[in-house]
Parts: sequence; structure tokens; C-alpha cells
Amino acid sequence: MKILPLIFTALLLLSLFGQPINDAFFNDRNARQAVQSLIEKVKKKHNISISVGPLPDNIYDKTLSGKAPEPKHAHTALVELDRALGEYPEDLLVRVLDRVLIVGNLTISGLRVGGTYQFTNGKTSIIIATDYDFSTENKTFVRRAFHHELSSILITRFPFPKEQWQSLWPDDIRLPTAHNEILQYSQQYASSQEIETLYEKGFVSDYGLAGVENDINTYAELLMDAPARMAVLASRSPSIRNKLHLLVFFYSALHPAIKKKIENGPLAGFLSTP
Repeated sequence: MKILPLIFTALLLLSLFGQPINDAFFNDRNARQAVQSLIEKVKKKHNISISVGPLPDNIYDKTLSGKAPEPKHAHTALVELDRALGEYPEDLLVRVLDRVLIVGNLTISGLRVGGTYQFTNGKTSIIIATDYDFSTENKTFVRRAFHHELSSILITRFPFPKEQWQSLWPDDIRLPTAHNEILQYSQQYASSQEIETLYEKGFVSDYGLAGVENDINTYAELLMDAPARMAVLASRSPSIRNKLHLLVFFYSALHPAIKKKIENGPLAGFLSTP
């Protein structure tokens, strides 16, 4: 019996199913083979094109720049992306999304960001950066980045009450309008005391201050990835509750499977009229 091939096979299988493996495993070509195998697995499972590497030349927005991720980070990102994709029925996903690109460092106009979406030549792409907020303790970032960007696509493709959402915006907080001004919010972080004030004003994240679309996106992150946390925040703030009703109605109308998921979860009460 040949022991070494068996050891490699065991390591490869562990990597494919998201189990921790030794850092040394990612220092040779076997790492890239494991990542490629996982790409194929996720593509086949969700019927969505997946790529890992630097940003391709056919991205329309030339203000974007993206470098290749480390294989170890790419592997973990693929595991978390698989989980995020699994929150949506396939027949909805394939209607609105063509591909997901995983890069390392991602910048827009020279500013480091965690993700974005693109409409290029009739194709819709989501781009996620692994090095924006990525660590063993923060694997939620990839999932929430996906939900964040997908919500932008969804509210573009389907009717969403943006004017009603904007009417809930606090009078004492100005809506940013310029693109560069919005981007600056990705470089800022609120203190714990400041975030408590933002909760009272109806924001679930400091990045929600970056305009109505990003405010909606931050709600979508919690709706799809942390509904129990969303329920807690809604219980503390009437402003959050009002916005959440709008988002739950919207998502529940997208597909019966999403509605059923909400009905069976901690946000079921938000399906009724406020």
C-alpha cells in the first residue's frame, strides 16, 4: 500500500469540504489543484460561473483593480461562497447572476474595497476581495459581501420601494451623492458608541451611511446571513423595524423558497403589515 498518495487524497478531501488543513499544504502546486477542484464543485452545485485570480481585462469599469488572492484565502472564500449561494434557489440565481469573481486586493479609483458588482456585455458579475476583512475569526465577510452585492442586483432587477426607504432616512444625516464620497465610507469605521447611535437612527452598519443602496445592502447582509441578529436589532429600534418590513416584503416576493425560509425563521413576524 502506498501511504503518500493516501495522505494527499485525505488532505484534498478535507480541503474540499472546508475542514482546517495545515498551512504547509498551501505552499505548493497541490494547493492550486485543491482550489480548482473546489471551484468546479461550487460551479456545478449552483450553476454559476466561478473564477479565482486577478481581475480579468474584460471588466468594463477601468477604475477597478484586483490582484490574485492567496490560495489559502481563495479556498476559504470558496467554502463560504458555497454557503452564501445556498441561501438562494438556483432558478432565481441564474436569472440575475452570471459569475462570481474572487480576487485578493480590490480597489476602486485607488480605494480599497471589499466587493462590488458589474454589468458587462450583458453579463452580471459579483467581485469579492479576500483581503479586505479576512481572517480565521471573520469568515462571515465573504458571505455577507456576497449578500451585500447581490442585493444591489436584486433591487435593480425587481421593483423596490426606494423612495419609501429614503423617506425613513433621518433628517439630520445627509445623503451622499458623489461617487467618491460614497467610496470614502468604505474606509471609515464607527466606534461602539457611535454604532449604538446609528442603531437608534435606523442603521444596522456604519456603511449604511453611504447612501440608500448601501443601507439596503447592509440590511440584506443580516437578513440572509444573520436573521437572529437582525431580529435583535429590530426589537431595539422602531426605525430599523420600519425598514426591515420593506426588505422582508421585497425578499419574500422574489421566490416562494425565500418566503418559506423567512416564515420559518426569527423574522416571520415581519411578513405581516407593520
